[in-house]
Amino acid sequence: MGVERGNPARGPERDNTNSGDNNVTKQDDNSTSDNDSYWPTYSPSGSPTVEDSSPTIASSTPQLEKPMLTNDLASAIEYHVISQEISNIASFAEMAGDVSGGTVGGDSNGSPTTLSAQEQARDFLVLRDFLPMAVMDEEDDEPTNNNNGGDDDPLATSNEPRRPYLTTTSPAYRVAQRFATTVLYYATDGGNWETNQLWLEPGVHECDFIGVTCEELSIPAVTLEEALENPEEIPRHDDGSVDATTERMIVAIDLPENNMGGSLPQELMALPYLRRLGLWSNQIGGSLPTQLGRLTRLSSLHLDDNSLEGNIPSQIGLMSEMTNLFLDRNEGIAGRIPAELGNLSKLERLRLSNMSLRGPIPTTLGQLTNLVDLSLQNNRLSRSLPEELKNLVNLESLILSGNEFTGDIPMSWRSMSKLKRLEIQSNKMSFDLDERLCSLRNTAPEGGGLLEALVTDCQGDEPRVSCNCCTNCPP
Repeated sequence: MGVERGNPARGPERDNTNSGDNNVTKQDDNSTSDNDSYWPTYSPSGSPTVEDSSPTIASSTPQLEKPMLTNDLASAIEYHVISQEISNIASFAEMAGDVSGGTVGGDSNGSPTTLSAQEQARDFLVLRDFLPMAVMDEEDDEPTNNNNGGDDDPLATSNEPRRPYLTTTSPAYRVAQRFATTVLYYATDGGNWETNQLWLEPGVHECDFIGVTCEELSIPAVTLEEALENPEEIPRHDDGSVDATTERMIVAIDLPENNMGGSLPQELMALPYLRRLGLWSNQIGGSLPTQLGRLTRLSSLHLDDNSLEGNIPSQIGLMSEMTNLFLDRNEGIAGRIPAELGNLSKLERLRLSNMSLRGPIPTTLGQLTNLVDLSLQNNRLSRSLPEELKNLVNLESLILSGNEFTGDIPMSWRSMSKLKRLEIQSNKMSFDLDERLCSLRNTAPEGGGLLEALVTDCQGDEPRVSCNCCTNCPP
């Protein structure tokens, strides 16, 4: 089954929430959490239900020193993103006690050093992210001399002093959002993207970057300066009981087929309103950050066809709004399928094919009663097929070929009456399919079901599978 996906990096294919131009959709977002226990601001409502190995505020805050001056934007950004666990303290060499790294000049041996993506993002926001001074005098409403021929465009080039795009009086959530997108740019080699229009243009709102979609949302009005005073008491992004302000906030990032490299930064967790992340068909490596699990509004995660490695984090099971999870064609991802994926009750499409996954199919996947498409082919999955998949009554496509499954198909799978495609060839299974699933074929004499494509190991002089209703018996 195909899923249509646009490519805004090549030419936006927008949905109703997209703001490809400067238009935005205004929406209130004042829901509150029923759980009053403390959990970092940029994480899901309530405490996590799976173990999170990321450092806690209690462990990282004592190592930080609050900025002495309220207008020290660089220190304010560093303190905020570390205290809110958006970044690790080790990302900032000087704060981590590494006096040789993270500097422009070089290390103690005179060799040039490389700034981390987080340090580069900080430096951009502090040193290069400026707007020209306003062209209208606030007191007399007379135009000032801007040395650009009378052009009142505030982004026009002039020789006048410039003011920072962000300050310590900017909303803390906006600061974190701009920091996160800037880190994403540097962490994935943004200078070499195929399309990076307006990304990191000084003074350009991050919602106007190519591939970014935003909506006007109500967010806590707490400023960065106020957040520094009590980092553990910052209102949650969905706390409707506090003073609010309206800002353009990111709800989708779509940059597929865009020559993105590097790795995904954990700073993406600072986009709490994100609903779609589409970065398929790039060259993104590294492991999946466990912090992605805190994006509980994310409904579509498309990271297929990249160079990701490591395991699938169990924290993905926290993404309660997830409907489309595509991690296929990342051959470096190994380990087991997390049982926590069974918590994604709204999931409709799960694609984990062409990876290096091992072990059994978790029985918890039988809880995904809204699942329509399950693709697990070309892995190293093994053991018998779980009886629990009988509960996937809405499943239309089940692809299990190219694994190491043994045993036979459970008789109870006949309850999957909406199944249209089943592929189970190239496994280690031996069974008689006629009495199990042939009744689901749309050509069955007794009326049958919807099954159109049934592919098994039913070819040869001594086939492992006996099947009179299969549509294909590949060699």
